Amino acid sequence: MSIHCRPALAKELRRIADILGARLVVTDDLPMAEAAAESMLEHLMPEPVTVPHQPKLWQPLIQQMHRLQPWAHIPDSLCFRFPSGCAALQGAVAILLGMAGEQVGLAVYPTEQAYENFLDMVHSPGGIASGPWTAWAIHLDPLRELSVAQRKACADNGLTVANMGLLLRLFDGDRPRVLTKAEEEACRVALVGVLGAYEKHGTGLLTAPRQTEVSVGKTTLTVTSAPFGDEDWDEVEDLIIDADHQIAIGLVDDKASIVVKMGAREARRLVDALAGVDAVSLDGSDFDEEIRVWAGDRCIGVLTRGGFGPSVLSQWRRRGEGLLVVSAGGARRRAFHPRDFLDRIPVKLRGGGQSQDDLGMFNRDDVATGSWAGPPETWPKASTVLLDYAQALGAGMVPVEVVEPIITIACTVWNAVVMADQGGDGKVLAQLRAQSASDRFLGPMIEELIVRKRKRYAQDHRLMMIESCTKRTGQVDVRVAWRMP
Repeated sequence: MSIHCRPALAKELRRIADILGARLVVTDDLPMAEAAAESMLEHLMPEPVTVPHQPKLWQPLIQQMHRLQPWAHIPDSLCFRFPSGCAALQGAVAILLGMAGEQVGLAVYPTEQAYENFLDMVHSPGGIASGPWTAWAIHLDPLRELSVAQRKACADNGLTVANMGLLLRLFDGDRPRVLTKAEEEACRVALVGVLGAYEKHGTGLLTAPRQTEVSVGKTTLTVTSAPFGDEDWDEVEDLIIDADHQIAIGLVDDKASIVVKMGAREARRLVDALAGVDAVSLDGSDFDEEIRVWAGDRCIGVLTRGGFGPSVLSQWRRRGEGLLVVSAGGARRRAFHPRDFLDRIPVKLRGGGQSQDDLGMFNRDDVATGSWAGPPETWPKASTVLLDYAQALGAGMVPVEVVEPIITIACTVWNAVVMADQGGDGKVLAQLRAQSASDRFLGPMIEELIVRKRKRYAQDHRLMMIESCTKRTGQVDVRVAWRMP
């Protein structure tokens, strides 16, 4: 095997060539060098040619993908599901690729658990998944990045568009392999469904849950869409999505209040729709909030989604109750006046559902005086607990610039202990111990964190995720989302 390169690289490449048993030829021809490097990569790390078994079924889809390019407008946080129309997609989750990351296309996770395990791996500092994950991937890759064999296969099968080629891949953990014909067909049906939903709703998929019926051959595929964690959106009506409105937050009668401002006719309809409401829930994170309204244990609808900021939500969560106000003052301005109020509904604040976000600074008194006797929503703030837990690594004694990695390590160990002790899955904890055992500094710290979790926080079973770590002069603000295992 010959390696062609520029003279400046010859010395280093000659050393590598000697190891590989290759012959080195020095040249100034860069295209020839690139071709030779590609040939060497194919020899050392061959990737199978993964074009579809039935390319004619995919040819119109590759053109539709290029025409719509939904990944330019839809983030990978929007999940598509397929409740009916394809047995192979029952329980599957699909996401569009391209707004973030290097590749564009669609990823299909055969089960909800596979998708959750993949997310665990992405968010874990060590890239450790809480369980096995599998993904079927449809990629539109630049032809220049494909091997010679892959480029030829794409061209021969009519699977190229605008210097891009369509490839199918199956990832089992981090190992790519070829899809079976059944998996390939499930991918194709999922792609038809997602493209059909996007062609009908466009960016409206981001504003509300959607259910779309898409024809796939002689069958009808049902496609639903909602952000991850909000898979029950399709069961709840957005009460004001079709009306011009504003949401204002403030004090009414000295009570924390959510004021919905609309035109007079729409406001009267909303008052009727809110009959019997006695509670609201503020679910999600402080900057991506969902307001749900409840009558007893029944959620009757969603009012809106919008970022109100941590100070507003902190006020609501601290007081635990307030007013839901409907105003006929119009939607042009956020300011409100009592003369326009049609209804003031006293409401309690329900817990945060499957997850809750908080913003906290380290305060040892909050932990010392806190109680884990009640429901999780009443426990000490997750951010405060995590910061206190990280004191074992010296989080309170180091400069703020280096606090974030310390807290991240603490969070990783915390979750591994919770999964081992509450979920019966000790694989992640065992991996952490094995990876750190040979490190004379990190190993003892990991062991100390494990003991500290089981002794000091034995009753706290929350799984935590650090959403942000903001450094300011002399202090660190940590935003933590949590859910119960």
